[in-house]
Amino acid sequence: MLQKRIFNLLAITFFIKLVFALAFPLVGDEAYYWFWGQNLQLSYFDHPGMVAWLSALSDYLPITPKWAATRLIFVALSMATFYVWLKVFIRHRQNSANILQELNIFTLFFILNPFLGLGSVLITPDSPLLLFWGLSAYFVLNILRGQKAIDYALLGASLGLGFCSKYHIVLFPLVTLVALYFEKNLKTFFTQKILVTVLFGLLFCSPVLIWNYQNDFASFKFQLNHGLNETSSYKFWWTSTYLLGQILLFNPVLVFSMFFKFKKSLFNLSALAQWAFFLYSSFKAKVEANWPLTSHVMGLMDTDGTRKKIIRYSVIYYAVIWLALPVFLLTDMGQKKMDLLPTSLTVKEIAPELTKFQPLYGPTYQMSSLLTLLTPNPVYKLNGLSRYDFFDSLPQSRPTANSFYVLKYVSTPWPLFYENYNKAKVAEFPKFNLEVFEFSHE
Repeated sequence: MLQKRIFNLLAITFFIKLVFALAFPLVGDEAYYWFWGQNLQLSYFDHPGMVAWLSALSDYLPITPKWAATRLIFVALSMATFYVWLKVFIRHRQNSANILQELNIFTLFFILNPFLGLGSVLITPDSPLLLFWGLSAYFVLNILRGQKAIDYALLGASLGLGFCSKYHIVLFPLVTLVALYFEKNLKTFFTQKILVTVLFGLLFCSPVLIWNYQNDFASFKFQLNHGLNETSSYKFWWTSTYLLGQILLFNPVLVFSMFFKFKKSLFNLSALAQWAFFLYSSFKAKVEANWPLTSHVMGLMDTDGTRKKIIRYSVIYYAVIWLALPVFLLTDMGQKKMDLLPTSLTVKEIAPELTKFQPLYGPTYQMSSLLTLLTPNPVYKLNGLSRYDFFDSLPQSRPTANSFYVLKYVSTPWPLFYENYNKAKVAEFPKFNLEVFEFSHE
């Protein structure tokens, strides 16, 4: 009966995600990861290579447009992730007398969570991270029950592949050790077999290690500076928006339930440890809302499925959030926010006007990737026009023609090394805060 219930949940969720994936506009970061897939490497400056390797699979699918094929891959990945976490939940709660009811509640909250539900169909490094984090959790539970060498090996492989997905997987062993310490279960986990985990972990994350070794550890340095940047100009809103954002995204009712009637368990302790880590990080630099993504699913693992008031109020909160979002997007403020976000809708509107400006260079990696994916001619970001990214490592981002065009955001300053060019504005798109300049040699 349990297996049938899981299958039904997967089928319904797959249909909902598929509709959302095909209806929601493509955003700039997704196009950027697709562009990586067209230029395969062992790893990249911004992130490890898993998202690019998965995106490259869209070339083998007979589906057009290509962005839909790529989204389909990530819908399938999100379903595999959902299945893995269901198995983790069942393994974790296998002795509960109310497991069917608890499984229903866990599934409901998993799907309604903005990161774990509909958000998981987007093309991001978070999707494979969530999958391999779940697999790692599953093998940890197996180790605590059976001490089989194969589980130690598979744990290492999952962690290694997670490292090829997103560097945040390094938090898994840290928060797991914290949780096991408070559970007084460290001795059960730490045996000589842990060396097998280390060996398999290094083996499966070797592409990232090799790339960084060959590139002066540029990616490691960038991410460390991005997330733990020591600064003397601390801004209070870094911490306040982090705390408020996590409470609102996870669900205030569930936060109250989790923290004020805290159950000491592997997953609750792991979630708390990860939230605490990023709270510390928020005093160093701005923390993106999705960084503690995996703490959301771990925080759901011990939700009490018998407390009807908590469930009712949580569902009401999610319903308000999901109804408020489309209403907000229909307002003038919502429309303006969407216009400033680089999406496929932006490209669809400005592309006809841009066809006469060739060769054309883009303003950011997001907009350049969108234009490359959705228009006939590739559009490389102008080298140095915005923060360093994968485009800056490509020779095509440096103009060689005597005359060329640049699509630029109004507020972005010009790089100094283009001062020797004459430039003149030839078009503008005030709705999107964009303008086009023609460059020519003096």
